[in-house]
Amino acid sequence: MTEKQRKWYLREWSKAFRAHWSGVRRGEVVVRPGRAPADPVRDDVVRVAQARRLRQGGGGLSADDLRRACHILAVGKDVSSWALTNKQLDRVVALFRRLAGLNLGAVLVGVEADAEAARRQQVGGLPDADRKRVLYSLERVELPPQYVEELSRDKFGTGNWRSLPGPQLYQLLITAKARSVARAVADRAKVNLQTTL
Repeated sequence: MTEKQRKWYLREWSKAFRAHWSGVRRGEVVVRPGRAPADPVRDDVVRVAQARRLRQGGGGLSADDLRRACHILAVGKDVSSWALTNKQLDRVVALFRRLAGLNLGAVLVGVEADAEAARRQQVGGLPDADRKRVLYSLERVELPPQYVEELSRDKFGTGNWRSLPGPQLYQLLITAKARSVARAVADRAKVNLQTTL
């Protein structure tokens, strides 16, 4: 998680928390006066938080218990916020927003607009950001550049691997990484053989 993502995550959690709880007293969350008596999302979060708290020895619910319960509901497991992948982070923040009572219709329209923008940005099947990551990884794989060009030529009929469509570019990355690992293992085996002789 980047620092920018962390700030976004904490901002969305703060909104969700304030929608239902007014703070913490003696380590335990305090219910917000006048909040809705029933909220299925909040009830699920509280139920999971209580189960998590019981596994850890019991006691009152803390804000951290509630936040981590959101992780469990959104991702399916109790994972640190720093260990969340981008997709997991999106799911957790979406749950925070539901907990905060955001208009889900507006959120869905925003999600659809984001998806449409991503489709427009796609170059050969990969969004621009993903394509840049794959290109970056291929440029830094522990193989000579000529070797990567030869792999591309053998697999896809062109040595100009930077122009490959997204799915083929990703396949090339997987092959290049596998070859890099195989070469490293072979090199280590040679060194070990020479030291034993």
